[in-house]
Amino acid sequence: MLERHGVDVTGWLDSDALSDLLSKARLYVHSARYEGFPLSVLDAAAFRVPVIVRPIDCFAESGLPTADSPEAMSRRLTDLAVDGVERDNALRAGDRMLAQMNEGAQRNSLRELYSYADEMAAV
Repeated sequence: MLERHGVDVTGWLDSDALSDLLSKARLYVHSARYEGFPLSVLDAAAFRVPVIVRPIDCFAESGLPTADSPEAMSRRLTDLAVDGVERDNALRAGDRMLAQMNEGAQRNSLRELYSYADEMAAV
């Protein structure tokens, strides 16, 4: 049904195909109802593609636009496609998310954790 209405359903893609697709994308919808934090959302944000997600636990602190029903998703898609302010807000949410969830931030968090573990082992 999605494909009949012009939606491309890709499934898993290799890195090159994903980069090519995201470089052309106007919107990214992550429709999973449950999941740990998916890397595909970070990939889309890194390509400056506005992201819409379901309001599930892994996105609770992300600031990304959410939709919890097909009707809400349709409204969000329309808003992001035609409203420059909504689109800018979604892009800024993606930027804030990437500022916290990137290789450098993860490295610093791990260093802090290991440092704390070393301190606790010395006690």
